[in-house]
Amino acid sequence: MRLDSVDDTLWRATLADRAVLGRTVLFATGVIDRRPPISEPEQAIREGLLRFCPICDGFEAMLDRIAVIGMDDHAAREALFLRAYSPSVSLLTLGSNHKVSRVSHEALDRAGVPLIVVQPDGLKVQDNRLHALRIDGSELEPFEVVYGALGVEPQSSLAETIGVVTDGSGCILVDEHQRTFLPGVYAAGDVVRGLDQISVAVGEAAIAATAIHNSLPPVRAVHD
Repeated sequence: MRLDSVDDTLWRATLADRAVLGRTVLFATGVIDRRPPISEPEQAIREGLLRFCPICDGFEAMLDRIAVIGMDDHAAREALFLRAYSPSVSLLTLGSNHKVSRVSHEALDRAGVPLIVVQPDGLKVQDNRLHALRIDGSELEPFEVVYGALGVEPQSSLAETIGVVTDGSGCILVDEHQRTFLPGVYAAGDVVRGLDQISVAVGEAAIAATAIHNSLPPVRAVHD
């Protein structure tokens, strides 16, 4: 797809087989979760082993052995969040070059969440359990649930081609009406920085739709 401005009031989206014109554009292109380096991650997702949203389904892992795979304070916060559901939560970092701060490390220690450095190529799924090797080669007890916390990839490249402003992580910047800095261009959902939840995306879409409606030229009903 290609997107370009026809004039100050019209946008054109060129698809493989046609072109579409519109006065406004709403980006709801979402994000892609970065997968941990395990074989057949899609199958692990379908079987409920690999997950990405503790807020959505953390309660389903109550009392299970949980592994959070990540490299930074965001991953540490997810591990601490999940500690409310299980006494057995571990933060696994892929190698020793993680960016978990001292403050987060201390919070993990207080909560009884070990930070374990594992071999990036030592993760294996067997019998719907995650098997992992410490950096020294010793094997950990298998985990029953795994949460990926390696970040996301905002799908904002198309928006950037027309000059939409994004933050350092690639999320589209908007105001309280979901407007970008380009006239007539809006964004909603996960591609906008905030809580990545369906309910939030729906709310932002409603805000954007209302703003778009109010921005269009008025239409007056007439009697026959």
